[in-house]
Amino acid sequence: MDFDQLNARLPEGTSDFKDIISSNCVYVDKTQYIYGLALKKGQYFLSRPRRFGKSTLISTFEELFSHGVKPYDGHESYFKGLYIEDKWTDEKEYLIMRLDFAELFSDYCNTGNDFEIRFIQVLNEFAEQFGIAPKENAKVSDAFSNILKNVNNQSLVILIDEYDFPLTQNINRPEVFEGIVKVLRTFYQCMKSNSGKYRFVFITGITRYKDTAIFTAGNTIKDISMIQRYGQILGYTRDEIKQFFPDHLRYSASVRFKKEMENVSDSDIESLLDTLATMYDGYCFDENIETHVFSTWSIISFFGDDLASLKNYWYENGGGLPSILKNYLTSIKSQSLELLKSNQIAVDKNTFLNPSNLDSMDVRVLLCQTGYLTFKDKNEENFYLKFPNQEIISSFKTLYFINCYTDNLQRDALKACKIENLATSKDIVSYFNRILNAVDYEHYPLTQESAITNSLFMFFNGYGVTYTNVNVHSAKGRADLIIDDGHRRIVCELKYAKESDNAESLLKEACEQIATREYGDTEPKPQELLKLALVFSEKDRKFTLYKEC
Repeated sequence: MDFDQLNARLPEGTSDFKDIISSNCVYVDKTQYIYGLALKKGQYFLSRPRRFGKSTLISTFEELFSHGVKPYDGHESYFKGLYIEDKWTDEKEYLIMRLDFAELFSDYCNTGNDFEIRFIQVLNEFAEQFGIAPKENAKVSDAFSNILKNVNNQSLVILIDEYDFPLTQNINRPEVFEGIVKVLRTFYQCMKSNSGKYRFVFITGITRYKDTAIFTAGNTIKDISMIQRYGQILGYTRDEIKQFFPDHLRYSASVRFKKEMENVSDSDIESLLDTLATMYDGYCFDENIETHVFSTWSIISFFGDDLASLKNYWYENGGGLPSILKNYLTSIKSQSLELLKSNQIAVDKNTFLNPSNLDSMDVRVLLCQTGYLTFKDKNEENFYLKFPNQEIISSFKTLYFINCYTDNLQRDALKACKIENLATSKDIVSYFNRILNAVDYEHYPLTQESAITNSLFMFFNGYGVTYTNVNVHSAKGRADLIIDDGHRRIVCELKYAKESDNAESLLKEACEQIATREYGDTEPKPQELLKLALVFSEKDRKFTLYKEC
């Protein structure tokens, strides 16, 4: 099988279950989880980051409750050969109310009133579809109640995809945001008080917070987002990749190991999977921290690359929702170094489990919900979060870099100037000053030594210098900043000079620290070692003194 044939089988352009099956695309069988949920009358909520397959999951539920597992309309069952095929016995065809909030409301969020008018229109369309006279000049609660009172008990299936889309799109518009929240509250309160009408309810989204009334006390909607049993309902396990993508694995291994496909060995496949795990695995969604999965989108995108390139597919395609996170990153700047150095950050359980509102959510919780962080460990008081994999570490660096250096043209010009091409200390210090001059001073004021160090660290990490770190420990001390550009190690000791300080004395002190503590003299030895003492002037907002030590 050649690449074009393999590529045609990837479910890259559709999230529709029927389309995936009828087009002979790869469907990773998740119907074991679907069967367990759909078997009983229930109402569920599942939170996952973007690009993990939530829409396909919703679509699969839609097909199951619309037609069951048997053949119809002259074609074979869409569930043929899947886990659920010989187990599902419910042959009723239910009324389906599927609401994709991202699709239905993307153009109707200029005001809370606009949102409500569109929502009423959508509900009235469902009423007509069910043979019910629509409710004109109504509120959302009236239009929804009109449907509920005219359908039989346990006859309605409600499937809601991206329930939080209108809210995340309006996080920076408080009046619109609150107007939408009010409409959603009335909708979910109405849903709560009519639970006898539903055969099944399933809601997905990225964020989870209480103020929409979905998760209020006594609600009948069960949040399964952190239940271990459903930890792998979305995303791919290693075994699933081996089972459902064997030819794609073999092709990619042949490219990466420069072999003919027939000569690819089982050990080659395992080696490739190890590499893919480092890049795209590691997402843990269950609170017992027992299960983990690969990113759905990243694996599909990798197999869709004829060169088998290990790219950052997730961020490039909007997986991290930078528009939501943009205004939150300044509040985690003091913790970003802890994250990037130790790959661990703590958040107390109550804060994690009970976020009240999207616009006031703890940024660590939001980073976890959007896929930047995942479960690593826990104790009685805290969850410990980490980056899932190298793709997300790269994404976080990029996101933080863009937020810190906001001028696109200036940022691109700085990135184009490669530090490895700068031959002299004078050139390097001048480059540092250009970088610091580009920092968003309003959100990242350069008022102390750590701010200078962190800004340089985030810049070089953000555009991918081979190795950059801060406060690097050795046997005799801790270097402020070390940059390794591939052939040269640049060790920097920084001092911050206030107007009243003696800058020359600070420079001398920095040089003595480098010499006596032997900063940079660690294994493995670089081809070239450059040790720089630098003094940043508070008055001039740049490095005004430097010396090779």
